[in-house]
Amino acid sequence: MRDKLLLELLDFQEIYTKRESPVHRLYRIKSLAERCRRCPLHTSRIQTVFGFGNIASGVMVIGEAPGANEDLYGKPFIGKAGERFTSILRENGIERDRDFYITNVVKCRPPKNRDPEPKEIEACKPYLMAQIEIIKPRLFLALGRYSATWLLGYKHTVSMKEIRGKILISKFGIPMIATYHPSAVDHARSQSQREFYDRSLREDLKLFADKIKELRSK
Repeated sequence: MRDKLLLELLDFQEIYTKRESPVHRLYRIKSLAERCRRCPLHTSRIQTVFGFGNIASGVMVIGEAPGANEDLYGKPFIGKAGERFTSILRENGIERDRDFYITNVVKCRPPKNRDPEPKEIEACKPYLMAQIEIIKPRLFLALGRYSATWLLGYKHTVSMKEIRGKILISKFGIPMIATYHPSAVDHARSQSQREFYDRSLREDLKLFADKIKELRSK
């Protein structure tokens, strides 16, 4: 195990020092993630869900963890929640494959789609840090409280009601927007709660779309 960790660290170091295109660097960090054994999630995954999108967009969307469809097909946000997310953005003139790069704080599906645990988020941290370093985003969108907590650098999980709907500054000094995970709409316990999540998500994604357009105009 010690030798494997040493080799992994050397591979990570090469990603930061070897001169090659962002595409090749991202491909090599993806290949590391696909062989990852840093936490127990690797024992139940079908495949690693690394990330997808336009790495030259200057925009990163970070969710929480893959679900069943993502685990099966290896692409983030392709289930019911992902369809809602994509549809709302399209209504605002934003296409996910063109306008941003999307990933999660955890690259493997937690059993029964439970919330990611702190130790799992920490185990995946090198991959997410490498993605951020390679993509060099000028804007983040956090989908869900776990990604928002990580991006803000807080020790305790944030309350989404307190931070959504505004421009925040991430721990990287990069502007960010945080909103509810799109699946919150489906998991709502009442019609009024469902309407609240849907309305909040639409408002926040419109703000996100407006910020992307603003970045394009500069």
